[in-house]
This record gives sequence, structure tokens and C-alpha cells, in this order.
Amino acid sequence: MRLVYAVQFAVRNPEGRTLEEVPSLLQDLTEAWVNEWYTLRHGNRVDIPRTTGSSEPREGHRISIEARPRTYDAPFYWSINWSYPFDQDPGMLWQSACQIARLTEDTEFSFSLRLVSRKFVVLPPRFELKRPRLIPKVVSTFPCVLGDAYLTSKATVIRVRDVDNFVANTLAASGRRIPVVLFSKDPFTERPLADPDAAADVLAGLAEVFVAADKWATFALTDVIGKDRACYNGAVRVYWPGLSISGDTLRHRLFHPEYLSLIKASGRTLESELLSRIASIATIRFPVGPITRSVLDTLERLQSEELLRLRKAAAEASDSEDLLRITGEENDILRRRVDELKTERDELKTDLETARANLEATWMSRLTLSNRTIPRLLTPVLRLMPRDSR
Repeated sequence: MRLVYAVQFAVRNPEGRTLEEVPSLLQDLTEAWVNEWYTLRHGNRVDIPRTTGSSEPREGHRISIEARPRTYDAPFYWSINWSYPFDQDPGMLWQSACQIARLTEDTEFSFSLRLVSRKFVVLPPRFELKRPRLIPKVVSTFPCVLGDAYLTSKATVIRVRDVDNFVANTLAASGRRIPVVLFSKDPFTERPLADPDAAADVLAGLAEVFVAADKWATFALTDVIGKDRACYNGAVRVYWPGLSISGDTLRHRLFHPEYLSLIKASGRTLESELLSRIASIATIRFPVGPITRSVLDTLERLQSEELLRLRKAAAEASDSEDLLRITGEENDILRRRVDELKTERDELKTDLETARANLEATWMSRLTLSNRTIPRLLTPVLRLMPRDSR
């Protein structure tokens, strides 16, 4: 199982909507995205369970739903796990997982995309990572926040008057949790060498995208952060969180105009290159969200307390049927937890087997290289040695 894409951010209520409506609106948008996929690919909509349950809309496809209370007083939790075969490799599945959790006024949206193997084969998967259509829809429909950043699917223009604020409150902000991608403009055409809006759409939820309005804005930026950290003459730069005006410059990747020309000549796009690089970093740092974890812990505690209360009441009333029902519910909870632990165990086992196979493949590659290289390295040495000493 390989995690290839992940985003996570807080969602606030849009104008004209209440806080209580946000989770349900997010759920509706997610279900519409799934149905849009089936309509485009197979020409039909599918039935998605409205409560906890699962369905298999087509052979090899599976949709699993976990739904918790919708009342404002109780924490809200809804998740969908959706898997379907990878068209280009029948031995693999795409698996999308979306979680929506609300605790008091905060709603958290998490999305992950995995490539799952049906059998153990040491063979590199061939795929082009694409951003799920759901993410820019969420970001453009709701006010979405990650750390200090308000997320958007459009590039933001930076003018000379904006530079000081851009550096202080964005580039060098201590609370920044996603990279900033800055596009500069070619000084002759006064146009960027790649499409910043296309990059902003593809990187929605993963990065903030900005474009310098003109060369004067890049001059002003250079004056503030220094030439080594600047971005000009049509170049594009990725500024990772933790930027220091006096720190390392090499870690903040600079795409020179020459490299952008090579990308274009190869038939690729800069946005796909950026998505591949940034998404691979995001997957390394993708935990269960703090709100989601708090909601799940709270729901589990409330459920345990309710079952304990019912068990006590049934025992006092000597109601054996209620005791049996409550015991059954407790067993269901334990069974779900055991299933979750089994899934985690299987995922870890698969990761371990894959890592071991990769390590063995690396060893064999190095061993083969050594067997071929060492004799070639020794040959000139042997020629120089006297025959008696060989």
C-alpha cells in the first residue's frame, strides 16, 4: 500500500450558511464527486449508503461509509473509503479515503489517495499522479484554512506594495505549514513561463501559489530576502515552511527558465512536476488530524458511557434481554476495533515486505555492479605488477 496524495485542513462556514451545515455540505459535495466519477466513466450514478454500511457498485469496486451523529450537541464524524481497480494495472487498486469531523465550531477535512497492490510483486507501478477533482471544489466552495494560510485554487498577484507583507506574513511566517510557490515573469515578454493559475488549481490544499506582477516586484523582493533566495527572470521557486532570511537557500528549489523550457519540450507541465514533488512530501507528514482524533476519542467515550449506563439500568431491573443486547453492542464495538487493528497490521506488514524487497533489490543491484566493476578496476593494476608477485 502506497500513500501517493494527502491533504488536510479546517473548513469554515461560507456566507449565508451556519456552522452546523458545514459537515453535511461537505458530505454532499464528496458524494457528488463520487457520482460524477461514475457518470463520466460508466454512464450511471451509484447508491452511496447514508448511514454506516458498504456497497459494491461494480465488480471490484467498494464504497464503505462510517457515519456518526448529526446533532449539533454531539461531535460529527463521517468517512468514506472508496476503492476501484487501476485501469492500467489490474493487480492494483486506487483507494480514496475522506474524513469529515466537527468538534464544537471547527470542521476538519482530510483526504488521502493510496495505490494498493492485490498481490506482492516487486515491480514499479507506472502511473501519473493527478489531483482529485474534489479538492479544488472544496477549497473554492468553502473558506478553508491551514495554519495561518487561507487556501485558494487561484494564484495571488504580488505587487511592489505587497512585498513586505508577503515576506513577513507568508514567506517567513512561523505558523506556515505548506510551501509557497512563486512565479516570476520573463523580463522581455512580461509573462510567466508557466501557468500559475493551473499550478494553483492542481496544488489546491498543498501549496499557496503567487505570481509577481512585474520585474519591479521581484526587485523589491530581492531587496528584502537577498539575491540567493529571490526568484526573477521567469523562474519559479518553491519556498518550504521554515524559511529563514539567513538560513539555507538550496533547500528552496529554484526552477530556472532553462529547466522550464526542458519540461515544456518534453510534453510535461510544470504543475504536474510540482504536484509530484510536493505530494510526495505531504504523504510523509500525514497523521490523523487533531480534530478527527478528538472527535473519534469523544465518540468512543460517549458510547462506552452510554453502554455502561444501560448495562447498570438493565442489571438493576434484572432485564436479561437488555443485558444481552448491550453485550452484543459492546462486542460489535470490540469487533470493529479488532478489524481496525488487523487492517493497520496488514498495512504495516505490506509496507515491511515492500521495504525488504526494495532493500534486497538494491543489494543485488550493488552486488552485480561490484562484480562487473571490480575486475575492470583491477585489470590495469595487474598489468603493472610483476608476474612473480601475481
